[in-house]
Amino acid sequence: MNVKSATCGEKKKEDAKITVKLTGTEIKMKLLSKNTDMFGIYIEKAVKEVCESYRIKGAEILIEDEGALDFAIRARLATAIERAIENE
Repeated sequence: MNVKSATCGEKKKEDAKITVKLTGTEIKMKLLSKNTDMFGIYIEKAVKEVCESYRIKGAEILIEDEGALDFAIRARLATAIERAIENE
């Protein structure tokens, strides 16, 4: 089985590096962030909404957050998904 994956963003202040592997039958998210306690539920919600908009049913998503705002996380995730789809 050939797993499709892609990355977008950088691990630098006020940004996030997001890696997406299109695989499986469910969305699995791993969040590495110093802000998980305050914003983790909002980041999870953003991930679910972006995945739903792309009709993604199965993916492993790694978010390495360095204080990125909601719109940046959504844009990075969307770009990573599009890149992974292009790799098919």
